[in-house]
Amino acid sequence: MPAAAQAPRSSAAQAAALAWVKLADAADAAATYGQASQRFRAAITRERWADSLKKARENFGPVV
Repeated sequence: MPAAAQAPRSSAAQAAALAWVKLADAADAAATYGQASQRFRAAITRERWADSLKKARENFGPVV
């Protein structure tokens, strides 16, 4: 059975999420922080995010 076509908005959201994960894989904390939601940025400082991303990358490696 062929896969059903995805809604364009879903495809765009998936593409944006994949682009963000690729930035995280590249350890680009500044770019990922800048593209994160306002709620995310209100919950964590840029510096703390950079440290957290670095630690996660050391423990888990790249996602993509």
